[in-house]
Amino acid sequence: MLQIDFAGRKKAKHPILLGDDRKERDYDIFCTASAKSRRIYVKAIESRTKDVVLAVFIAMFDFYGSVPVN
Repeated sequence: MLQIDFAGRKKAKHPILLGDDRKERDYDIFCTASAKSRRIYVKAIESRTKDVVLAVFIAMFDFYGSVPVN
């Protein structure tokens, strides 16, 4: 079982993410935790568009080495 959530940069509570151009960027934090292995996967993403979210899910499954089973 995986627990998945997003956290965003709200009112400068999180550090600022700088791009290659050294400009500040807003971001969301994608967080997951495995109930069985207790491993945690965290990644900063710039948006929650479908392509970005699918890419981060693929990276997460690669990190855990599998997909959860019912």
